[in-house]
Amino acid sequence: MYLNYADSGRMRVTQLPQDRAKFKVPSLRNVALTAPYMHDGSFTSLQQVIDHYNSGGQPHVNKSTLVHPLNLSTQEKTDLLNFLNTLSDDSFVRNNLFN
Repeated sequence: MYLNYADSGRMRVTQLPQDRAKFKVPSLRNVALTAPYMHDGSFTSLQQVIDHYNSGGQPHVNKSTLVHPLNLSTQEKTDLLNFLNTLSDDSFVRNNLFN
């Protein structure tokens, strides 16, 4: 799934092959409201994102050696999802000045 990216990522800016498929990480503010997820919109829920990272992600030539399975328990994954949902700022989202 993630071996050939249509978007070259950071390499588009730097022109460095080692930056292929590297992407800027956005803020987590309102993350529960910003589906779809990942650089290409391939995940429709935060649960899918958590499961992806919990498994250690997919192989890729530029994948960092620091990325590995998280081995979170079911309860830890639930706790993480609940935490991410608390990052929604309803007053900001409902403020007509920002719509």
